[in-house]
Amino acid sequence: MVINFYYPEQKDFPPKKSARYFDAEAFFEYQGYFYIFTKNRSAGFNGDLTVYKVPNAAGRHAAEAIGNLNTCGVYKKCAVTGADISPDGKTVVLLAGDRIGLVTGFTPENFGAAEMEEHELGHFSQKEGICFKDGSTLFIADEKDKKSGGNLYKLSLAEFRK
Repeated sequence: MVINFYYPEQKDFPPKKSARYFDAEAFFEYQGYFYIFTKNRSAGFNGDLTVYKVPNAAGRHAAEAIGNLNTCGVYKKCAVTGADISPDGKTVVLLAGDRIGLVTGFTPENFGAAEMEEHELGHFSQKEGICFKDGSTLFIADEKDKKSGGNLYKLSLAEFRK
């Protein structure tokens, strides 16, 4: 099966440095759709990202923007590189270089009303993958470089829940 999609908002290929909002490293599949979280690479990074929805079906699809979120304004620490949804479908986790974002209050059709709590991990590396093991445990992977990385981390969400 081949699935192609495009962003209706993207007009230039490649976009100007001030409009690099369409990189997608973070996504997951849920209830027959891919949910894509853009990695904002624009000049003047401000932490904004857009959530898009694309059918998990063969064909060419227009990605539908279903909300915006905002992380911190430091690219190296806050550009989103991974995402997953909890088994109960109530929490999305977003991964960046030294933090996770726990997103709640969304529906599969609308992330516009979602709330995100950011939590620093106390460690910076090129983190690239995240997934729920179960409703309260995450696995995080980082890339190996010359000096460090190449690790798999286990994280309990109880550390961050109020």
